Amino acid sequence: MFALMGAAVLFTGISKSGFGSKVDFLGVVILAGLMDSGKAIGVMLPLLMVMDLSNLRAYWGKWSRSDALTLILGGIPGVMLGALFFTQVNQQVLQFLIGLISLLFLSWFCASHLSAVFTRISVAIIRAYSVAEKLEITLGDEIVDVVRCT
Repeated sequence: MFALMGAAVLFTGISKSGFGSKVDFLGVVILAGLMDSGKAIGVMLPLLMVMDLSNLRAYWGKWSRSDALTLILGGIPGVMLGALFFTQVNQQVLQFLIGLISLLFLSWFCASHLSAVFTRISVAIIRAYSVAEKLEITLGDEIVDVVRCT
């Protein structure tokens, strides 16, 4: 069990560093499957905060003060509401919400990749049709019939 927990934390660290940045939520999901969801969040939150603090030095002074103030002022009520929600909800609801949010992220990730694949396929079809049209103009109908297999 400790090996799986260590792997979940390692996976989150690698994802947060930019190598697998779309799936960094999986560390909490793996830990929530191994232990109480509240404990999983309690383990991961301080680790994620330490990771953010260790990277803060590289970006110190390179941000917009107004944007940072907006994010901080928006984050304070969010943290307060999250803490209030965490104290009021039971274990099963928390596990359900972690699973639901994870499935939503996964479907968004898959849909964005599938749309990119479909876009590439449609561009390839349009280019192939454009080449066939150019062949029809320059070489005549017989060659286009061979290219179109008709």
